[in-house]
Amino acid sequence: MSILRHKIDNYLHTIIFAFFNILVFSTPFVFTWFNQELFEFNKMIFVYILTSLIIALWGWRSLLRGQFLWKNRTHNCVLAFFFFSQLLATILSIHQRTSIFGYYTRFNGGLLSVFTYISLFFAAQYNLNKKQLNLILKNLLFAAFLISLYAIPEHFGHSLSCLIVTGKYDVNCWVQDVQNRVFATFGQPNWLASFLLMTIPLAIWQLWQVMQRKSKNKKLIKIAYYALLLVLLSTALFFTKSRSGILALGLALLLQTIAQRFLQNKNQKKLKLAQLLLPLGLVLLLLLFLGQNLNLSKPNQSLLSSLTEGLDVKSEISEEPPAPTFELAGSKSSDIRKVVWQGAWKVWQRYPIFGSGVETFAYSYYQDRPVEHNLLSEWDFLYNKAHNELLNFLATTGLFGLITYLSLFVALFIYLVKQWQAKQLTSLQIALSSSLLAMFISNFFGFSTVTSNLLFSIFAAAIVKEEIIWPKIKKEKITGPECLVAAAILLIVITANINIWRIWRADYLFYNAKNHIQDGNWQTSLSLIQEAIEQSPQEALFYDELASQYSILAIRFAEDGQATNSAKFAEAAIETSNFVQKLNPVHLNFHKSRARIFIKLAQLNAGFYEAAKDSLLKAIKLSPSEAKLYYNLALVEEELGNQDTAIEILKETIRLKANYWQAYFALGQILDLQEKTAEATAYYQYILEKIDPDNDLAQKALTAQKALTEQTLK
Repeated sequence: MSILRHKIDNYLHTIIFAFFNILVFSTPFVFTWFNQELFEFNKMIFVYILTSLIIALWGWRSLLRGQFLWKNRTHNCVLAFFFFSQLLATILSIHQRTSIFGYYTRFNGGLLSVFTYISLFFAAQYNLNKKQLNLILKNLLFAAFLISLYAIPEHFGHSLSCLIVTGKYDVNCWVQDVQNRVFATFGQPNWLASFLLMTIPLAIWQLWQVMQRKSKNKKLIKIAYYALLLVLLSTALFFTKSRSGILALGLALLLQTIAQRFLQNKNQKKLKLAQLLLPLGLVLLLLLFLGQNLNLSKPNQSLLSSLTEGLDVKSEISEEPPAPTFELAGSKSSDIRKVVWQGAWKVWQRYPIFGSGVETFAYSYYQDRPVEHNLLSEWDFLYNKAHNELLNFLATTGLFGLITYLSLFVALFIYLVKQWQAKQLTSLQIALSSSLLAMFISNFFGFSTVTSNLLFSIFAAAIVKEEIIWPKIKKEKITGPECLVAAAILLIVITANINIWRIWRADYLFYNAKNHIQDGNWQTSLSLIQEAIEQSPQEALFYDELASQYSILAIRFAEDGQATNSAKFAEAAIETSNFVQKLNPVHLNFHKSRARIFIKLAQLNAGFYEAAKDSLLKAIKLSPSEAKLYYNLALVEEELGNQDTAIEILKETIRLKANYWQAYFALGQILDLQEKTAEATAYYQYILEKIDPDNDLAQKALTAQKALTEQTLK
């Protein structure tokens, strides 16, 4: 029976290795065109499924050998301590569901994803040998090669994604300007850049490895392949126009080259200076060749200042496709970052030890949102990340979470120093460390993604990998209790994957429901939303959309003279909105939606304006600096007949946002109603003189005033 155990163990080991290869190779390619979020959400779901299978197989191996391996190595303990900090921040979170699953629909960064990445690290440690890890890394490089071939044609107006989705090999299927800044299968240029800059040091490592070989068999072919790979990866990175990514790559390659020069491993041959500098020279030549066409910021700006001024912010906007870059949208990315960072710092001051809760930045930030945010071009966007990984950890998991996160890098650094002192540091460890440095720098100006966190786990495992000696296979036959435990593991993994599938399907149904809403098929859309709720009954976003649709139908039935149906849908809208508030009372968007619902229903009964007012006041408590909330509150007060109150609120609105022309116009309209023509005129003129000289409404208002004055004089 020991032979049987041994065979089963070998099969399990082989399957685990295969799953790791599939995971690392396939994750960069995973995306769909029929979900709320096309890229990160689907990548995260894919990682969940593969990881659950790997954990189950690992559990069966441990069962066969009668022991669960654990070594009290420093980095293992640091990793466990980091997870404890995330768990504690989740327990104390302002919204636990968000902290567990992550912000919908990204999910990356939630406690469940953290557990997944840590599990992959340990699974690689205890189930893969060094040779297998090297093969996985080479597999990753082939994936990166294909990704670069996917991305580069986008710069010339040809997206493979569009060919897959629409059958046309162009870029017209994308709302974003993918030809200006490529993103392949990652959704945003910076997300693609973070992947590429983590693989380029590995391509250099392989190039150096081939150059060091004594055997001339296919040596030139392999050198040409890895040189071409380096050129393709770098070209794709430059076509993302990610200044943070390019800066991170430059520093990482500098570290890799210097560290390789002083490598003192007796088992590795020294590189000649020309061989050492060849990869760096290729990248620099490519950058100089492409630099004239990159147009990273200003036409006549030097390359260095272009790379360091206003580093890219990775715009993260909920429930919408990835937005264009901040430069295209208006405000400088550096200005936006300063404001968001300031808000993140204030969040930490309110939650200094354990933070507001894992992945709750979208909720906690708005309480401390700086007034200056109103003057940015993205003033009404929803930010669910701090655009700085360190500040994000500080705000959401507190000082405890940030220290434990930084401890991961400190532990790796100490390990590498010890390896160098023992003259055991390898070229691969240098390459992987350079990749992680590039990731760290890139994340300083943005945030991590599913792929970058996945690679972080694999790279860290490869850096600290030591050969593990499993206990010998038991000689006795497989027992009944062991079969029961194996069955229990199987049941758990099946249940887990069913739940993962339900989450994905719920999102798929919800996406289709919104498409039917746009097409006016309200019956189908309601049915699909209700199906989505059945799949994921605790997702507040689904109920929020359902409540909104109920309110719209209530108005339609009223317009058709169906008072009974109108009343039923109005009641359903209110009840559903009430349930949304129970599920998630800290999400600002749900308070805004609730206010919109009551404003719609006020067409049936003006008494609902009071409920809308109450919802807006609650929203203002969550986001006291958001000008749009005050503006809408003023309009509601005006509907309630409280014109003087509305005027005071509108004055507060323009104090918060001095270029808010709609608020000036509303002030003018109310003052016109009060026959305070001179004051109203001043506000209309301010719009034309200070904000928008071509504003049609302000011009018409002044023309109407002039006509009224002339008529009065007659």
